[in-house]
Amino acid sequence: MGPTAKGMVFWGAPDNVSWNEIEVKDGASSVGFNMIIHLQNFNATGVGQYILKQSNFQDNIDSIAESHIYFKIWDSQISNYAYYGSVENQGVINVTRLSNGIISGKFSGKFVRYDNPNDFITITDGRFDINTFTLQNHPFP
Repeated sequence: MGPTAKGMVFWGAPDNVSWNEIEVKDGASSVGFNMIIHLQNFNATGVGQYILKQSNFQDNIDSIAESHIYFKIWDSQISNYAYYGSVENQGVINVTRLSNGIISGKFSGKFVRYDNPNDFITITDGRFDINTFTLQNHPFP
């Protein structure tokens, strides 16, 4: 039996300098959800604004070397997942706190569907508050 799946993970590059990611997974619903918030040069920049770039729909070392967000959601019309990624300069991540293991911020942006450049989702008030000291041991449903 393998390790228990996590509902949220905060992790980064092996050098822990070039990038970090917040990965959110919904394993409780029947169809799930996955979101990657990729922060480029997070440990160097810290608190501040990260302008979203065009996502390549990849994470960790396969990601572009820019801050971006992408996610997959269930599309019942096609009975499969649809992938949406940030549009160049059409969104922002604002990290508002980085202290004592706490990372807090907000994000907003325009996200385009991978296989349909005319299909967009807009997020206006996304947010995250993460305690990196306890996240690894937190049980998720």
